[in-house]
Amino acid sequence: EKEALRLAIFGPTQNGSLICSGDQFIEGEEGSGALKDPQWRNHTLNIGRKTKNSPHWDYTRYPSGTFLGEQFAAGGIQTSGGRLVFTIWGAKNRGENWRSGVLISDDDGRSWKYRDVAYESDLNIRDNPEVVAGFNEQSLFLTREGKLVSIIRGRAKLGRVESSPKDTWFLRSESVDNGENWSTYELTNVAGTGAAFVGLTLPDGSFLHACRIPSSRDMYDLPEPDLYDCILCAVS
Repeated sequence: EKEALRLAIFGPTQNGSLICSGDQFIEGEEGSGALKDPQWRNHTLNIGRKTKNSPHWDYTRYPSGTFLGEQFAAGGIQTSGGRLVFTIWGAKNRGENWRSGVLISDDDGRSWKYRDVAYESDLNIRDNPEVVAGFNEQSLFLTREGKLVSIIRGRAKLGRVESSPKDTWFLRSESVDNGENWSTYELTNVAGTGAAFVGLTLPDGSFLHACRIPSSRDMYDLPEPDLYDCILCAVS
C-alpha cells in the first residue's frame, strides 16, 4: 500500500521500438523509505524496451545510486542521428541539492549513460536547511539546427521571483553536442512551476512550453474566456 510506480511511454523510435521509463519506490520496513523521509527517496529506475516485432517488454531495473540516488525519470526526444535523450532529476547523494540531468542511449534504448545538465551545490539556496532545493523538472527542446535546449524548473531561492516568493523563473541550459555537455545555467524571463518533460519546436523555430502558471496572477495577462467561447471549445 505504500509503493509508488510511475511510468511514461516513448516512441516509436527510429527503429520502431517502444521505450517505457519511470521510477519506483517501496516504503520498506519501519522508518525507512520515501514516505518516512520525503527529502531523500531511494528510487529504483525502471526502463523497458519493446521491439516492433516482439509482443514482450524487456525491463531493466537500475537501483538507487546507478545514475543518481533519487532517480525521477521520464521521456524525452530522439535526435536525427538516432540518439535518445531522456530527462532525469534528483539528489545524487543524501544531503545534496537536487540536480537535473539526461540519460543518453545510442543503441535504441538497450543501454544508458548519465550526463549532468544543471547543478547548484550551494546549500544557501534553500529556504530551510532541512528542505531540499535545486533543479528538478525540465523540458527538452530540439531545434531545427540540432541544438538541445533545456528549460528547467528551479526551487526555493534558485531563480526566485522577488515580487512573488512562491514562484521561480525558469532556468535554461543548452547543448551543441547531443547532450554530452551543457552550458552554464542562466535565468529566463518566464515564470512558472512544473514542466512537461518534452517541449515542441514549431515550424517557425519558436518553442511551445507547457507548465503550471505562476501563483501570482498579475505576472501575465490571463483574461477569463467568456461562456460562449468555453461552449465552443467543449463542442469542438
